[in-house]
Amino acid sequence: MNETVNELVELGEEVATALSEHRPVVALESTVIARGMGCPGNVETARAIERAVRPAGAVPATIGIADGRGGALVTHPIAEADALDAQAMEEVIQAAVFDLDGTLADTPAAIGRLLTRVCAEFGADVTEAQVAPTIGRPLEPSGAALPGQAVDDPVTARAVARYRELFDAEVLSAGPALPYEGVAEGLRDLRGRGLPLAVGTSKISGSAEKLLAATGIRELFGPVVGNDMVRRGKPDPERGPRAASELGVPVERCARIGDTSTDMRMAIRAGLLPVAVTYGVGAEEELADGGALICRSFGEVVQTLSEHVPADPVRA
Repeated sequence: MNETVNELVELGEEVATALSEHRPVVALESTVIARGMGCPGNVETARAIERAVRPAGAVPATIGIADGRGGALVTHPIAEADALDAQAMEEVIQAAVFDLDGTLADTPAAIGRLLTRVCAEFGADVTEAQVAPTIGRPLEPSGAALPGQAVDDPVTARAVARYRELFDAEVLSAGPALPYEGVAEGLRDLRGRGLPLAVGTSKISGSAEKLLAATGIRELFGPVVGNDMVRRGKPDPERGPRAASELGVPVERCARIGDTSTDMRMAIRAGLLPVAVTYGVGAEEELADGGALICRSFGEVVQTLSEHVPADPVRA
C-alpha cells in the first residue's frame, strides 16, 4: 500500500518504510523508461539501475507520473509501480527461488502450535489470532514480540532455543511426510527441464537445511538462503537477489514462489516473477491483489513455471 505525503507526492511502501526508519533512499529519474529505449529493454534497464543501488544499503526510488493522475508524483521502486505493464513481469525465467514453510513443507500449523506452547512455557498466554501473523516471519523478532520482550533480551534467546528444540524433536520427525502433495515429484520435473532451484526462507540457514534434509528434497536445490545470510530479513527483498546471484542468473529471470502477500511484495520489489500458492498461510484474495500468478496446488506451480521456461533455461 502506498503512502500519500501530500496532494503531489505519493510514496511506495518500501520507500515510506525506509524514510520512517531513517535509512538512505536514492531518487532515480524515470526518463530511462519513458524516452529513448524500447520495451521491455527500458524496464529491464531501470530495474538494473535500481539493483545497483541496493548493495550499498539504500532503497531505490524511481520518480514518475503514474496511472495518469494529474501531477501525481509517485516515488517507489519501479517493480512496484502501478504504471508498469504487468506483462513486463511475465518473461522467460531461468531459475526459481522457493519459500519453505507453507510453500514446500506443510509446517505452518505446527509452527503456530509450538509458538503458542513456548510462549506459555515462558509465562505469556497468546491467542491463535496473535500467533498467525508471525508465521513465516523471522523467528527472533516474532519470539520477542509475542510475549512482549526485546529481541536482545536473554529470555527471548532462551525461548527461541526452546522453540527450535521442540521443532527438531516434534516436527522434523515427520520427515518425508512434511512436503505438500506433489512437491517432490514437481521439483524433480522442474529439475528435469533444466531449471536451477534455490530456497529463500525466514528460517536461519541451519534450520532450513535440517528441514530440507528431513523432507528428502535437499538434493533438488542449489543454494539455501536463510535469514542469517542477509542484512535485513523479511519483508526486505534482499533474499531474492542473493539467491539469484548464487544461482548465477539475473534476478529478472527468476521466479519467486511463496505463500504470503509479503512474499509477493518482496518478489515484485526485487524484480522476480511473483508466483503465489494458496494452500499455505495467505488468503487467495490477498495474494492476487498484487498481481501474482496464482497456483492452487504444487502441480499448478510446475505448470506455471514450465510455461515460462525456455528449452535451455541457462542459456536463455
